[in-house]
Amino acid sequence: MENETIAVLGGTGDLGFGLVLRFALAGRRVIIGSRRHEKALRRAGDANKVLSRYTDNRVSGMVNSEAVGVADISFLTVPYPYHVETVKGLNRNFKDKSILVSTVVPMEKTDQGLKPVIPLEGSAAMEIRRVAPKNVKMASAFHNVGANDIQNLEKKELNCDVIICGEREAKRKVMKLVKLIPGLRPIDGGPLENSVIPEVLTPILVNHVVKLKTGSLGIRITNLNYSADELIKIYMEKGVI
Repeated sequence: MENETIAVLGGTGDLGFGLVLRFALAGRRVIIGSRRHEKALRRAGDANKVLSRYTDNRVSGMVNSEAVGVADISFLTVPYPYHVETVKGLNRNFKDKSILVSTVVPMEKTDQGLKPVIPLEGSAAMEIRRVAPKNVKMASAFHNVGANDIQNLEKKELNCDVIICGEREAKRKVMKLVKLIPGLRPIDGGPLENSVIPEVLTPILVNHVVKLKTGSLGIRITNLNYSADELIKIYMEKGVI
């Protein structure tokens, strides 16, 4: 798995940029994907400037179509509702038998703050599954991790659980990537259809950040006294992943 290439589509945005930094810091080969090549290169330069203080590892920038063509695992971090259009436009480009991970959160503004949007398919992840190539495995993850925290490499250890829904093989690989980020624990969320649950939690967390001015918030599953490594071992023994 250490040799697999990770692409972050929409890696120029807040969450995507944070994932780029954290995976690169863990020694993985990472590509920032964008619709525009110059923007991908510029943000790759920004990332490398940050990373130079912590590691010799560097990231590269590509247009999305090139990025998914070489990536073993692609994270889709574009805003809702551009997710379906983005994936449909890349259908012929995905590397065969690669993995696509949705971090997309459907939500909209109201006079009381953000509220979830429930798509007809039940979740953004299921909308993506409908249009993604059949030979691409899918998972969803990282909906409830604060973008500010994940970007801040001075924060050595985060404090959040990451609910991962999807197909078994995809969940296994995403769980192993989650545990590379100190302080994050991978939590099995079941099939991809369950992605609606972590998706709808996000606007609640963001609303509290705005109201209480607390900085980033996340979630923890209480009374689950296992480390990330222990959880992955248990999930593998039980055939969950």
